[in-house]
Amino acid sequence: MTQTLSMMYLVGALITAGLTFAFAARWRDSRQPASHPAFISIAAGVLWPVVLIGAAQMGVIALLTRTMRAPHGSPEDYALAR
Repeated sequence: MTQTLSMMYLVGALITAGLTFAFAARWRDSRQPASHPAFISIAAGVLWPVVLIGAAQMGVIALLTRTMRAPHGSPEDYALAR
């Protein structure tokens, strides 16, 4: 059981570190590049459960923002529009 959990953590860490490094290389700021992208990727890999929860939370917030901005009827339906 312990070996399975350790292997799952290690695989998750490697996947998260790889994805973080790939995203950092793809969407880097050429004017102000990161000083240690490999170190940040390794740190994200070690803390991958926290990164996963943060990514899910950011996705939910983005979905809620998009839903709230979508028009849902006429201006009369909104109390502040009157």
